[in-house]
Amino acid sequence: MPFPKKKKKAPPFYTDKARLAPYGVQAKDLIKTSLGLTASVVGIKRNSKEGEEEDTLGPLWVDYRCGYRAPIEKDSFETCFAPAQLWKTVHEFEKGIEADEEMREKIHELNTLFKLGLLDKNKKK
Repeated sequence: MPFPKKKKKAPPFYTDKARLAPYGVQAKDLIKTSLGLTASVVGIKRNSKEGEEEDTLGPLWVDYRCGYRAPIEKDSFETCFAPAQLWKTVHEFEKGIEADEEMREKIHELNTLFKLGLLDKNKKK
C-alpha cells in the first residue's frame, strides 16, 4: 500500500513594506477590486525559479473572503477606507473565538467520554 502524498506548503510571500510600497498597500490591508470584490493583501510571491533574481517585482497576491487566493494586477484595485479596515480586525477576532469554541467543544466531549469510562487513560490522542 503506497503512502499518501503530503500536501505541499504554499510558497512564502514577501510582506515587508519596502516590497509592497510600489502597490501602495501593506500586508493584511483590505482592498476592493475593480469588480467590487473585497480581498485581503497576502504579499508578493517569492520567485521559485533558481535562475531568476529575487528583486523582480511579481504580482500581488490577495485572499478573497471565500478563501480563494489569487494574484491581482497593480492597477485593478483600490484600498478600502479606514472603517473597513476596522471590520477586518473584528472579523479576525471572531474567527479566533470560533476556533476556541470548537476546541472547547472537543475537550468537553473528551472529558465526557473519560467520565463515562469510555476513554482509556493511557491512550494517546
